[in-house]
Amino acid sequence: MDWGNAIVKNIDKDQDGNLALKGVLHLEGSVKTTKLKLTWLPEIDELVKISSMEFDYLITKKKLEEGEDFVDVLNPCTEKETAALQGSSTGRVGPGRAHS
Repeated sequence: MDWGNAIVKNIDKDQDGNLALKGVLHLEGSVKTTKLKLTWLPEIDELVKISSMEFDYLITKKKLEEGEDFVDVLNPCTEKETAALQGSSTGRVGPGRAHS
């Protein structure tokens, strides 16, 4: 669609956990400077269930100091898996491969 940005003004959540977003188009906005982004897919049978993996740094700082113990700067959470739905074209990629 390539319309531009929208500004979310209100988020409603029903008893089943379904979300409804209300907002206004902000056509002057730039995708490059927008901090929070989302996309959505239609509710159709062709959606594919996937696991989205995010990886972080192994240590919490750029460089260890002299005599510093490696264990003291280990990141406690370096991997996060999120269940998601993807468009049907992703199903052709296959398990263990990246979709570009």
